[in-house]
Amino acid sequence: MALFLPIAEVCTLLWLAFTLQLLVRAYLGNKDAKSTRRAFSLAWFAYCVPIHLHGIIPFLFSKEMTRMEDYPNMYFGAYPDYCKADPRYCSDDIFIEMVQGGTAVFVTPLCILAIFGILFKKGWKNSVIIVLSAVQMIQTIYFFVEPFKLDVNPIPATGRQFYFDFLFMNNLWVWIPLWFIVRANNKISKAQQFYAKNKVQKQAK
Repeated sequence: MALFLPIAEVCTLLWLAFTLQLLVRAYLGNKDAKSTRRAFSLAWFAYCVPIHLHGIIPFLFSKEMTRMEDYPNMYFGAYPDYCKADPRYCSDDIFIEMVQGGTAVFVTPLCILAIFGILFKKGWKNSVIIVLSAVQMIQTIYFFVEPFKLDVNPIPATGRQFYFDFLFMNNLWVWIPLWFIVRANNKISKAQQFYAKNKVQKQAK
């Protein structure tokens, strides 16, 4: 049993604490809805960066992870415990390798780009958020479906690894990206309607 919580769990708990205080402040009227949504968006994509990077490590070092029970390092030492949540991460599972490779070269940079777009209020940020969130959601859904598709059950339904690491944390990447997709699509639609309305008014003059 690792002595440390996996980095993914630490980041998740910090993100949950930040999100909770955002909701409390919004409920008490100390923060308006727009700034709350903006802060939540920044926090989510900032949270995604270390989580995605953390997931890349088994992809690179899967063979070594199974021999690191006593490795005295917070980042690597928890990996044997982390892999108990899903043994596919510390094996040669082709789907996990494909997902983590794509995450390294595509998803993580998009998270950073989304943060930049939100911070500096770029017009293209909603398009980036839709693409990023769609990839996150589709990857996660297939991640859940794959064991059933292959008629295998690699996930031991025991303890924290299953309920927190596998079920709760992975579910975040289904429902929250879905919310971002809907919200970003609505904002793009409103912008298009506003542009079309202004164009009609200018033509009428």
